[in-house]
Amino acid sequence: MPIGRPMALHIVEYLEELVQRDPATMRRLLEARIECGPAISNDPRLGKFVVEAGEDLGNGQKAETDVIGLLGILNGLFPVANNGQGPIAFRVRTVGPFAGAVYRVELTKCYRGCGTCDRELPDHEELEGCAGCGVFACLECMFEEEDGRMFCPVCSEEAV
Repeated sequence: MPIGRPMALHIVEYLEELVQRDPATMRRLLEARIECGPAISNDPRLGKFVVEAGEDLGNGQKAETDVIGLLGILNGLFPVANNGQGPIAFRVRTVGPFAGAVYRVELTKCYRGCGTCDRELPDHEELEGCAGCGVFACLECMFEEEDGRMFCPVCSEEAV
């Protein structure tokens, strides 16, 4: 059974608290990527978060070897939405020419479920309400296991 939104929210709140206390250290930690071997890069839960050799690291540089970061390891605990996102993201936003940057750890929009997702129909295909929590979720936000079963992005109950 996949770990659900409440655990992801606890991790996000904890990391966000640390970011607020020491933004510079947490930015270095959350942006760091460490070389990883085949045991990590081929793992079905972690492989999707590995930046492979030659791929862009998101800062204009290319990875020399397969690498993974702390958020990739943490996101490996959770089912991945159909769009490939895990629930936890680190964002750096510039607030103004003189104000500097704001660092945030937050749940990704697709993990929040369609009630707060920015995308609009027809990109959303509305499903029946989840039997566990009643939320309406689109196919983009649902989590699909390898065996084809779909899970609610809010409570992780299997969709019927």
